[in-house]
Amino acid sequence: MNVLQQIDWKAFGSVIVAFGAAATAQFIAHIFSQRREDIKYKKECLQNLYSPVIIKINKYLFEECIKESTIKQQGLEFYNNEFKNPSDNPHNTFKDILETVGSNLKYARPDIIMKYHDLVSMPIENQNEKDWFVTSKIDFCNVFLLDYLHLSKELKVNSSKINTNVEKSLVFTQLHQLLENTGHLYSQESLIRHYLEITKLRQYLNRIMKLNRKFEKNFSLLNKEKAEKIYKQIGESFRSDVAEWWFSNLSRPDGFLDEAIDNLKREMNF
Repeated sequence: MNVLQQIDWKAFGSVIVAFGAAATAQFIAHIFSQRREDIKYKKECLQNLYSPVIIKINKYLFEECIKESTIKQQGLEFYNNEFKNPSDNPHNTFKDILETVGSNLKYARPDIIMKYHDLVSMPIENQNEKDWFVTSKIDFCNVFLLDYLHLSKELKVNSSKINTNVEKSLVFTQLHQLLENTGHLYSQESLIRHYLEITKLRQYLNRIMKLNRKFEKNFSLLNKEKAEKIYKQIGESFRSDVAEWWFSNLSRPDGFLDEAIDNLKREMNF
């Protein structure tokens, strides 16, 4: 008799179905288990690293603003005499930020880890170049704030108070980045002195972030023109003394970028 005819196909089919169902159930259970572990890990990231540091970033930017604006108006000696409390020193606050991040690197995303190592390995002589070093610290804050927003959206964490505070700082760090992307380095260097005014510009945040994402891919004259329109609108929303500073700095030659744009225009036969 043919072997195939001797097989009880109904029983065989039942075994296959049962085996397939068990394997599918095990696979689905594994996926859900991984998802639970992933969510648990991300919540730990938020609790142990991102939430504590976000508060410190807001404090750091405020203190850096007070320091730079006070030194500009009253001088370094006046600032040193009036702000003797170490807890009000932006240098100490940022040092605390780096220590917190360093103790919780296992919760940090790769871009944060890279920025962290760049800062802690920076030679002392470079740290003494104030404007450049402050720019590096603000850049770190910008990346951290973006990562926090991304993580909180993934976890569907919705706190209007926290989001408002994050967006206030983020509109500053994003505008700081956009000024660099468009070559307005004079405005970028002095922007921290006007931090409190910049935090009122949350209505421009999405447009600024969108342009920065485009500049990350490539520089284009069209995107620079869009940025200039935003700059004009921002300047018109400032009170008179801040608007004067804003437009005055924007009108200053941008050096290397202006030369690069002129070359690009010639290549495109503008």
